[in-house]
Amino acid sequence: MARRGQAIRPSAAAAEPISKDEIPIAERLVSKGLNPEQLFGRLEIQEIIKDHIDELAPIRVRLAQSAGVQHQRDREDAEGVRRDFKREAVAGAT
Repeated sequence: MARRGQAIRPSAAAAEPISKDEIPIAERLVSKGLNPEQLFGRLEIQEIIKDHIDELAPIRVRLAQSAGVQHQRDREDAEGVRRDFKREAVAGAT
């Protein structure tokens, strides 16, 4: 049994690279996340974007309202065209 345990656990340390070209495991496991300056910059940008989005909200409401009004006008215009077409069709048929 002791021989099996030795065969499974090699004597070389896991942190040591096997060859010169291999990157040590300690360097591979290090987090490559953002540094504090990058994190702070990201927070600043997020706040600026949030402020601009909040400013856009009233504009979007007005645009949606104007689009609804335009849609209503388009529908009324289409109804008018349909009525005129029917009127002309009836007048032409008689």
